[in-house]
Amino acid sequence: MSKAVREAQAEGSVCDDGDPGEIADFLVACIAGIRVAACGGADRKALNSLARHALRALR
Repeated sequence: MSKAVREAQAEGSVCDDGDPGEIADFLVACIAGIRVAACGGADRKALNSLARHALRALR
């Protein structure tokens, strides 16, 4: 995941001022949280919103 973050930083898709390992950890935590929300019954709209906010934090 860190490698993918570094590549995204190099192409400008992800902010380049963060540590790739820390950003990868953040993404893994976001994914885990979204999975918990899904298991808890969150609908597709709510899950998409969570994903959009997580991705927005990377810009």
